[in-house]
Amino acid sequence: MLPIFIVGPTGIGKTELAIRVAKEIKAEIISADSVQVFKLLDIGTGKPSPEELQGVKMHLCDFVSPNAYYSAYNYSLDVKEALKKIDGPCIISGGTGLFVEALIRGIAPDLPRDEKLRIEIRQKAQESSWEEVHAMVKDVDPEYASRISSNDPVRISRALEIYFLTGKTLSSLKEESFNNRVFTDYKLINLTCDREVLYQRIERRIDNWFEQGWIDQVNELLKKKIVDDSTKALGFKDITEFLRGDIKTRAELFAKVKQKERNYAKRQITWFKRYEERIDIGLTFDVKSDTINILDKIGE
Repeated sequence: MLPIFIVGPTGIGKTELAIRVAKEIKAEIISADSVQVFKLLDIGTGKPSPEELQGVKMHLCDFVSPNAYYSAYNYSLDVKEALKKIDGPCIISGGTGLFVEALIRGIAPDLPRDEKLRIEIRQKAQESSWEEVHAMVKDVDPEYASRISSNDPVRISRALEIYFLTGKTLSSLKEESFNNRVFTDYKLINLTCDREVLYQRIERRIDNWFEQGWIDQVNELLKKKIVDDSTKALGFKDITEFLRGDIKTRAELFAKVKQKERNYAKRQITWFKRYEERIDIGLTFDVKSDTINILDKIGE
């Protein structure tokens, strides 16, 4: 059986359906969620409990220290290792677009950076112009240069920085990454629903997280210095600001987190629409019916 991706926006119910499908086809699940990888961030991340997993094995969830650096490239390597432990069908479930991209389109290794070199490139642009520095990119990587503006200093600078540090162009690195992607054949199930229904689900989910003690969890982790305010998990920064008094009321905090979560869902919807091979499934939120629908699409 081909690997099965179950993707879609936050709050739509990916994990619950992935578990249901996994039980039916005797599959194991690999999480594709960039926040669920972190230990101790239990509330506010949608991690399934052992009871919710119902005996289904889930990989790459709750195993990275909260303040550790963890990239999409790290994730792709960990997926390759996880696959060695899975005998039967595999479901990759989550909404982190870059994680999915790393698996089906490939991703370059984490590339070096050199602040001194970046300063030298900027100085070169100040002495001449960014158009002239863009021409330098065109000399070494005409394909990439054709895709970026001559008024885009960030991309121009980064292209030259990578070339000078590695001797490779961004175009060649992209080609290498694609050739080394984890999956070449798969089924990509993209879950969809009415936008307003999704927003209502998101709001209920966030209300539940706050009722479960989300603020207390963040406060405890900050006090123990297990995490700091650089943690990028959704809502973490806002709760930290609330604890410091920068956000004055719980109502203001709740509204801010909900808006950010809705905005994130919009970005996810846009991201997954990029994949022409996707199979869109509109959910009814009758779990039994939706599971059957996914199984039918998998079997086609």
